[in-house]
Amino acid sequence: MIPAYREESTIERAITTVAKALDEIGEPYEILVVDNASPDSTAEIARAARESLPVRVLENDRNRGKGFSVRRGILASRGTWRFFYDADLSTHPSEIARFWEIANSGPHDVLVGSRLAHGANVARMQPLGRRLAGRLMLTVSHSLFGRLTDDIFCGYKWFRGDAADQVFADTKATGWVFDLEVLALAAADGYHVLEVPIEWENHEDTRLNMSRDWIAIGLEMLKIKWNLRRSAARVVLAPPLTDRPPVSPTSTG
Repeated sequence: MIPAYREESTIERAITTVAKALDEIGEPYEILVVDNASPDSTAEIARAARESLPVRVLENDRNRGKGFSVRRGILASRGTWRFFYDADLSTHPSEIARFWEIANSGPHDVLVGSRLAHGANVARMQPLGRRLAGRLMLTVSHSLFGRLTDDIFCGYKWFRGDAADQVFADTKATGWVFDLEVLALAAADGYHVLEVPIEWENHEDTRLNMSRDWIAIGLEMLKIKWNLRRSAARVVLAPPLTDRPPVSPTSTG
């Protein structure tokens, strides 16, 4: 699924890119777009894609936050495996075929795309200020919840269907740090989480402004901790995949 807010310039490309990658896998699929009450043509463009592609569009009645949109989309999905993928295509599309192979090759319940795990290929890094803010968020997250994964907030994660239904049914966070709650719940529920290094490239356009949003982010982290205080998350990860599995020759380039 693709969460979207004010993505009229990118949503068509995001849908067609994901569809091409999934077509080459050769399994039935559906692309679900959740529009977070965008004031532009995001939803209209996404609906137009239904004429040629298996796309379903859900529209929030008002701006409810990225976490709410991802939760709504994942729970509305019906696949054996479900994943969310940011509309800016920061994660390289070839990762879709690669993650499909990994998902079907081991006892994994959650696959976490990671820009920080050994073997990741970051073609263009975020600005220094954003990287420092991200490191601070990780430090606070690890202090509150223990080491869940090295990269908690990358916008590319896969979930086995039963794990998705259980974990997302229990989530409450609606803002930027919803990933933290998702991973903490997955750990508390005993699901097997695998952190996988990915190919990733920063795109300048972002809805997050740390100078403006850091107070809300901090409060949401504390709220997540409060909600999970009786089941503090600790998870032992399988080792990161340092040897990247070969991507199918038919995957996108």
